[in-house]
Amino acid sequence: MEWESKAQYLFFVALMLSFANYLVGTVIPPTVEKQAQGIFGYSADIFVANLTPDWRGTNFFQLFAIFFPACTGILSGVNICGDLKDPATAIPKGTLMAIFWTTLSYIVIPVTAGACMLRDASGNISDMMTGNNTGGCVGLGCAHGWNFTSCTQLQNCKYGLSPSAKVSFNPKL
Repeated sequence: MEWESKAQYLFFVALMLSFANYLVGTVIPPTVEKQAQGIFGYSADIFVANLTPDWRGTNFFQLFAIFFPACTGILSGVNICGDLKDPATAIPKGTLMAIFWTTLSYIVIPVTAGACMLRDASGNISDMMTGNNTGGCVGLGCAHGWNFTSCTQLQNCKYGLSPSAKVSFNPKL
């Protein structure tokens, strides 16, 4: 069972690499396809627009699914305490480090996603505006050269922060 505690280092390195991959991906300039999906890179106006609430029917179980893994991860670390040389020191230190990294990721990832991505986007490259043709364009996408007005008004956008589960799982690189 000693190998389990050693394997935790490998898992921690994998988590830190994926976290670094995400952060590096946020500073890479987005392609036209990514812009059609509402990803524009860091932008103050996108960040400010995403600070206000826009509730869309999230229920208890959806939020529970987000926060439950944080609790189970901390508890699984405590469950292998029998393999530790000095549990009295290692358990508090490990628990506090787990809380620190979880809190950091739960703050950094939503803030960076909120600063880089519009709430609603169609994913259609044909929504790119050419020239100064901004007639009838409503929303923050207009300022970035995209007209997502139709999908926003019809509430059938497939991409963006709000409708896309891929925001949490889509690789940035």
